[in-house]
Amino acid sequence: MHLLQRCVCVLYTITTIIKILQIFFCYLSSYRALPLLVYHAPLALKKHNYLKIYSINLLLQYFFLAFENAEELLEINLGIWEGRKTDDVKRLFPSEHNDFWNHPDRFKIEQAESFKNLQDRSVRFVLNILRLNRGKTISLVSHSATIKVILAHFEGRAIKNIWKPPFVGNCSHSIIKETQNNVFEIVSYSGFNNW
Repeated sequence: MHLLQRCVCVLYTITTIIKILQIFFCYLSSYRALPLLVYHAPLALKKHNYLKIYSINLLLQYFFLAFENAEELLEINLGIWEGRKTDDVKRLFPSEHNDFWNHPDRFKIEQAESFKNLQDRSVRFVLNILRLNRGKTISLVSHSATIKVILAHFEGRAIKNIWKPPFVGNCSHSIIKETQNNVFEIVSYSGFNNW
């Protein structure tokens, strides 16, 4: 089976929508192929950045067949932690903060999403996108925790081990490719080919 008949999925991390443009150029230089479809986690827009964001969206839509928001790629919902400073979270929720980083399989906080829920939500979406886009190159733009649980699914890694290396950094890319046996394998993890 020729590579073009198999699905290639590239996952990116971002912290702001402005980084999408940086990621685009990282992608071009490292993989040398344009994705036809881009699905990205919706991001909050600030009024002073609207013109920059609008310009980037126009530029990206020029290069891609589809550039769509995907709620399923949102970062983990941290419930009552949302909007708090890291130091405050450490001070007010020391046990839960420890679980988040050292025992993610046990992480629970009021109104928050578990890593298992995050994985179920994001992997269900990714598998559907891969099924619907056989033979196409697609890009998924999301956040570190979301990408880590997606990659954990494809490599068979338990949630309790998601924070173990390799790490997923900002503006990194990971590539999942469909093999001849219709199995998906990770060929690049956060930019590392031999991870």
